[in-house]
Amino acid sequence: MNQPLKVAVAGISGFVGQALMKEIADCCEVYGLSRTPREGAEWRLCDLFSLKDAEEGLKDVDIAFYLVHSMLPSAKLMQGSFQDFDLIAADNFARAAEVNGLKQIIYLGGILPPISEAALSLHLRSRLEVEQTLRAYSTPVTVVRAGMIIGPSGSSFKMMLNLVRRLPLMFCPPWAETASETISLRDIVRILKCCMFDETVRGKTFEAGCGEIFSYRQMMSRLAKIIGLRRWMVHLPLIRPGLSRLWISIVTGAPRALVSPLIESLQHPMVVKNRDVMDRIVPRPLKFDESIRLAMETKDPSVPRAYQIQRAQSDLQDVRSAIRLPLPMGKTARWVAEEYLRWLEPHSRGFIQIYVRDHQAVDFGIRFISKPLLSLELSKNRSDENRHLLYIRGGLLARDEGRGRLEFRQIKGSSWIISAIHDFRPRLPWFIYRYTQAVVHWWVMNSFSKHLRDLDRTQNHLEPSR
Repeated sequence: MNQPLKVAVAGISGFVGQALMKEIADCCEVYGLSRTPREGAEWRLCDLFSLKDAEEGLKDVDIAFYLVHSMLPSAKLMQGSFQDFDLIAADNFARAAEVNGLKQIIYLGGILPPISEAALSLHLRSRLEVEQTLRAYSTPVTVVRAGMIIGPSGSSFKMMLNLVRRLPLMFCPPWAETASETISLRDIVRILKCCMFDETVRGKTFEAGCGEIFSYRQMMSRLAKIIGLRRWMVHLPLIRPGLSRLWISIVTGAPRALVSPLIESLQHPMVVKNRDVMDRIVPRPLKFDESIRLAMETKDPSVPRAYQIQRAQSDLQDVRSAIRLPLPMGKTARWVAEEYLRWLEPHSRGFIQIYVRDHQAVDFGIRFISKPLLSLELSKNRSDENRHLLYIRGGLLARDEGRGRLEFRQIKGSSWIISAIHDFRPRLPWFIYRYTQAVVHWWVMNSFSKHLRDLDRTQNHLEPSR
């Protein structure tokens, strides 16, 4: 008798993950990966910003779903862009899948318009980068691209529903005329489930949609009619994206960190370009009006997960920081980490002193103070040429408990290094730390980034001609 597939779902706390878990629970052993345990499945505590956690979370797993987005905070202070946090989580996931010999990763991304990568919105560019990062390793990756998913707890759908409910008169900006194609939660879950068993789609990329194309203004008009409201919509091309983000956040109650990248993406048409796979997997997807009615009939009074402050321990004073650094040609993450130490001391004009002990530990100090500001210890068994990991062991500026760490990692298949601090807990009072040490760290890392760019230009003889 064949053993059931063992399936891990990263992003199981989201509305797609929860629906998928219910759909596949009868035919698979499902493991939910989450930073906090939840009810309804076998949970594995897993912080995807930790490679070690990701490896443990995917142990003895056949197939893994990657339904993760990093647009909302995962620490009290987040320094950096959601794109860089997305890259770290995706890189950890792909590395862990390779180590554990997974048969397949199934990734839910966004429909991409037929334009260059550089012209994409930050949100869609990040979705594409995640695809590329997952595929940079040996595990086969199946990618399902979709536009707005209509379901009772979907953050985008709730945003549209709240706009229609709360605004009798809407002044529609230019993006409201952009063509888009939605899909119901029921159908996207069917598609994701099918990807586990259909060998013909394994390792491929395809798009999913309901087959009807509307502008966002038309969607809101149809939604208003379905829920029995009369709404007036006036096209107003003068409304700037920044103003749109502000009033949509205020009216809908959605956090600005979520609204901003989504609104920027609405300038791009999100329409399925090839329906061959879609038509074979779901011959008759629910149309837009049917999807709306099903979502409205499903009783779900909960606030969407994306609307909530995503902190199980809101009083925890922790920091996560990430910055993308250019990787000079022929160099590695280990070289960048060592260059950082070589560069920092003279750059600080002698204010900061660096002591390296036995190539395994680093102390950052200042003159006339015997105790180090920060003490870091190299993790030899978790470091290699492409990833240099140091644990923060204490000092005058850091607590010595917890899992604080500094890493330099190369994103496979790219010319980037991500320098990141995870789970750092400052010793200074939070208000003082926030406006002193945190600011200095961010300024130093940006200065180091400029130093690496200058080195790269010099190596490639790209200096301006005289």
